Amino acid sequence: MKHPLFFIIVFFISISVCNAAPFTPENENLVIYQVEKTALSEKLESLRINMLENKTNSSDLEAYVAFSINVARKKSDPRYFGYAKAALQPTIKQYFISGTHTGLLIHWADIMQFMHQFDEAERTLQRVINISRDNPRTNLMLSAIYQAQGRYPEALKQCNALFTRTSMLVLTACITQIKSLTGNLKDSFTVLSKQVYRESHSNAVNHAWVLSILAEMSERLNKNDQAADFFTESLRLDPLNGFTRSAYADFLLDQGKYRQVKDILSDHLFTDGLLLRYTMADVHSKSNHQSTRQEIRNNIEKLHANYSLSQKMDGDSHLRDQAIFYLYLKKQQSKALALAKSNWEIYKEPADARILLRCAHLAGDEKTINQLREWKESNRYENAVWDQIMNMDGLSGYGKGTTL
Repeated sequence: MKHPLFFIIVFFISISVCNAAPFTPENENLVIYQVEKTALSEKLESLRINMLENKTNSSDLEAYVAFSINVARKKSDPRYFGYAKAALQPTIKQYFISGTHTGLLIHWADIMQFMHQFDEAERTLQRVINISRDNPRTNLMLSAIYQAQGRYPEALKQCNALFTRTSMLVLTACITQIKSLTGNLKDSFTVLSKQVYRESHSNAVNHAWVLSILAEMSERLNKNDQAADFFTESLRLDPLNGFTRSAYADFLLDQGKYRQVKDILSDHLFTDGLLLRYTMADVHSKSNHQSTRQEIRNNIEKLHANYSLSQKMDGDSHLRDQAIFYLYLKKQQSKALALAKSNWEIYKEPADARILLRCAHLAGDEKTINQLREWKESNRYENAVWDQIMNMDGLSGYGKGTTL
C-alpha cells in the first residue's frame, strides 16, 4: 500500500492568518495532510488493513468500526465517526436486510445518532429490536433519540423496557431524566441523588453520565454550587466526554466565569462546539493583548468557515451551535433566529428551546415566544434559568457579547 502508516484525510484547511478560503481537493487521492504516527494511529491502520484484506469477514469490519467509535468518544473527535461510517456504509444495507449482524447495526445506529440523523438511527434500532430484544443498549439509545426530539412518552416507554435488564442506577437515571423534564424535577433530583450514592462504585462511565444528569438538574433548580460539583466530578471520572464538558462550559458562561471556561476547554479544543465556547469566553474576557484579540478573530473566522461548510455538507447537524455562533459572535440576529427555528423543527431539547427563546426575544418575535411558552406549559418544564431569560436578566455569559 502506498501509505501504510498514515491516514489520507481529505478535508478543508482554513488558515486564518493567511486568509485562505476552505479548500476541497478535486482528486480524492491527493495527500494534503499526514497524521502524526502514534500507537493509536498504527493500531487503527492495522485494523483498517485487516478489514480491507478480509472484506468478507464481518468480524474484522466490526473490530475497525468499534475501535473508531471508541476513539471518537474518548478523544471527542468526530473524524473517527467519519472513518467508521465510511467503512460500514457500503455493506450496512445487506446487514439490515439479512439481520445477521446486530452488532454492526447498533454501531450504525450509534454513528447516525451522533450525526443527528435520528430517523435512520431509529429505523436501525427498531430493526435490531425486531431481531432480538437481548441488548438493553438499543432501548437506551432510542430513549435518548426520543428525548432529543421532545417525544417524552416514547422516551419513557423505552426506559421502562429496561426494567430487570440493566443496573438500577442506569434504569433510575433513564426514568428520572425524562420525569425531570415533565413536571417532576425536584422529586427526580432527590431519587437519582440517593441512587447514585447507593451505587457509588458503579462503572465509572455510567457514574459520570449520571452525575452529568444531576448537574443539569441542579442548574435548573438554581443549585449552582451543587451543579458545579457534579460537573467537576463527572469530568474527573470521564475527562474526555465532550458533551459534559460543553454543558459545563455553558453553565460557567451563564455564571460569567470566563476564566474557568478557558481553563476547562484549553486542552480540549477538538470540536467546533468546544472552540465556540472557548472563543465566547475569550471575547468576554475583554483582553487588550493584541495577540489574544488576533486569536479571537482567527477562531471566529475558523468557526465561520467550518459552519459554512457544515451547512453545505451536513444540512441539519449542529444548528444549535450555529445559532449561538451567529447570535453572540457574529451579531447577526436574523440569521441566528432562522437557524434556531430550523433547529427547533428537528430538536426539542431544553437547550434548543433556550437559544430559540433568546433569539426570539432579541428579535421581538412574539409568535415564537408564545409557542415556546406553550411548549413549556404543556410539558410542565421547570428551569430557573429559563425564567431569567424570560425576564431578560441574569445572562452575563450569554447576553452581553463584545463586537470585535
